[in-house]
Amino acid sequence: MVTKNAPISSIEIKMSFFKDLFKVKWKSCNIKKRRKMVENSDLYTMQFKIADIFPHDNILARHMVRIFLIINQLTYVHEKFIELQDDESINKEGKSLFLLRLNCSLLREAMKLFSEAEKNHEFLNLLSQLPAESKEMLDEFRKFYEPYNGSFTELILKPVRDNFFHFIDDSGIESLLKKNAQNISEIIFGRRFKDLYVKFADDISSDLLVDQLKKSGLTLIDAIKDVSRIGVIILKISEQLMTIYLKPFL
Repeated sequence: MVTKNAPISSIEIKMSFFKDLFKVKWKSCNIKKRRKMVENSDLYTMQFKIADIFPHDNILARHMVRIFLIINQLTYVHEKFIELQDDESINKEGKSLFLLRLNCSLLREAMKLFSEAEKNHEFLNLLSQLPAESKEMLDEFRKFYEPYNGSFTELILKPVRDNFFHFIDDSGIESLLKKNAQNISEIIFGRRFKDLYVKFADDISSDLLVDQLKKSGLTLIDAIKDVSRIGVIILKISEQLMTIYLKPFL
């Protein structure tokens, strides 16, 4: 699936509802205002006993913990993408490729999580309380993995995830080395360990990704647009679900 949405250059998720929560007395939590950390931005700390909000014997609480894990991990990756815009290191291209593959892997796991969570009626009840716009985004999100056969997840996210965490099997390495046998690449050394850059490994990794995209009929730009779009959808839906889940504790 190739989305028609415009490219997303940066991702900014605003948790503005925390400012409203700060004004309310919580039953189970204390919300403390932090000192100003960023210009024109206030940060707040919510303190609570974990068992009060996320009891271990509650399946919905466990699903929501997974949602919070998604928010953290995807936010970290997107922040690093933005930081790379000003990166001038010799391995900037390699870092970008690493983050793209990591992002694809996280999105693949996020889709599995949502698919599993939707089998729980309490989680479905949370989804039913989403605003209309978020429900439309959820429908768009599902199209990336349902039906699974021929989906963006099957053709792109799963292969990238599998190769990222399990690396490439021996026959795959043999094929890539044969294909790139006459190409010139390099290994860069320095006095510090962080100066080491094995560029030829990134060249092979990049070639593998491009081959996967060709099989699915996508260009790299198309894939990046779709990956960015999926990330935005997951984070925005997760933000809304977090708000709905926390309301009973007010």
